[in-house]
Order: sequence, then C-alpha cells, then structure tokens
Amino acid sequence: MNFLPSIQARSRHTPVSAFTLVEMMMAMVVFVIFIVAGMCAVQLFGLRINNFTADKLLAAGGCSKAMDQIGNQIRGAQFVWVGTFSTNTFTPVANGSSQQGTALQVFPTTSTTPYTIYYLNPATANLYSVTNGQTTPGTLLASWITNSPCFWSENFQGTVNTSTNPFATGENCTIRMVWNFQNYATSDTNLADEYYTFQTRTTPRAPNF
Repeated sequence: MNFLPSIQARSRHTPVSAFTLVEMMMAMVVFVIFIVAGMCAVQLFGLRINNFTADKLLAAGGCSKAMDQIGNQIRGAQFVWVGTFSTNTFTPVANGSSQQGTALQVFPTTSTTPYTIYYLNPATANLYSVTNGQTTPGTLLASWITNSPCFWSENFQGTVNTSTNPFATGENCTIRMVWNFQNYATSDTNLADEYYTFQTRTTPRAPNF
C-alpha cells in the first residue's frame, strides 16, 4: 500500500509563515530607532547628572575652602571678637551679651592692628574678608549664606560666652561657625538647587592671657 500520494497532498496545503524582505527591513529600522533613542536618553541623563554634581561640588568646595581659611586664621590668633560689621566699622558684641553675630574680627598679634574681619552681608547673602586698610566690600569668600548669626564664641562645653574678649580675662574660647548655604542651579532664585549646612569649631592655639 502506498501512502506517499496522500502525504504529499496534505503537505501541499500546509500554510507556511515567514517575513518578507520589506517587513524585515522595517523591523530593523524600528529596532535601530529605539536603540538610538535609548542611547541619546542615557547620554542626556548622564550630562544632567554630571552638571548637577559639578554644581554641588563647586559650591561645597568654595564654602569648605572659606571655612578652612577662617579656621587657619583663628588657630593662629591672639584674640578674636564676635560682632557686626557695617559702614566699614566692626562693632563687638557688648559684655554681658551672648557672643554671636554676623562678623568675626581676628587679631594675629596682641596689638589691635593688624586684623582681618570676616563678615556676612545679609542683604546680598555674601561672606567677605577685609583687612585693615582694605576697601570694602573686600574679598568675596562664599555666596548664598542664608542664616544669621553665623559666628559664635563658646567655651569648651559649647556654652556661648558673654565676654567680649575672653582672652583678655584669661578665659579660652572656641569659635563656632555655622553656614546654611543655598545654591541655585539657574539665575532664577525661585528654583532652589540644594541646601547645605557647613559647621565647624576652631580654637586659637596660643591666646594672649
């Protein structure tokens, strides 16, 4: 008995599915478009992250550098006053009041000159340094510092002093600096990029007793 004719008959009616050349080319084009779009999206995301991180590092580095500079001055100082600075005049906090303010006057010797004043201008939120004889506003150290006060004179336990010049009375002190820093990614100040808080404490190594 020969079954081949019936098998051949059935095979001739079996449907065959396949992509045409045009369909394969269209599928490859769509696939390539998705791949290119994905690569572009990844590149753009990487650029945004890089710019975002660079702004933060630049801002944080500037504030850290300013704090290091002030800390080095304090460590080598003979005595330090905390107060305010306005119209080219430094005003120490009065005796009996908490030694906190927006300005710091650092004396490297036992004389009242030379000196360096570090002060925050609340109107511009900029921190400057000015030495005796230097014209104001002085040297810009940091920007967008939003808190006031930003300098404190404390004892070793962290209690704020009430003496204008603790070194003159034989009382050592520690200067605490706290800066709340607000950085903006664009010129639009309504779009805040990030907030930071920088804090440090520094004690003069050789106060004048």
